[in-house]
Amino acid sequence: MITGWLPLRPVGKGPHRSDQLVHDDGTILGRAVRFIHENATRGIHVSDVAAHVRASRRWLDGAFVEQLGRTPHEEIVRVQFARVEQLLIETDLALEEIASQCGFRHAEYMSVAFKRRYGVSPSRWRGRRAVRARRRS
Repeated sequence: MITGWLPLRPVGKGPHRSDQLVHDDGTILGRAVRFIHENATRGIHVSDVAAHVRASRRWLDGAFVEQLGRTPHEEIVRVQFARVEQLLIETDLALEEIASQCGFRHAEYMSVAFKRRYGVSPSRWRGRRAVRARRRS
């Protein structure tokens, strides 16, 4: 266990969730998670996180996996796609604009990564969400 780190509460049987992290706990890992959550949509890399918290990438990778069950890169991508989902649901923005606002350099790359992650294209995912929302109304 990392010194000065508050253990996370497990969620079910899966890996821990970073949104349960106390972001103001002052630990290196807490500061790293906060930095990711505040900057992931700016297209940051793990090296940016490590530099911000003044830790080696190797230490950061190990601490993330131990405490969160995923790497810093996976956390960055998770936060980015959470924002993609939000924009797909709440706006009619074009995919190019969503990609730009979520830290992706190219809409094509975001779309390919989205499809790999969710099994459908962002446009189709948006359409399905819209249909579900209309059914609830």
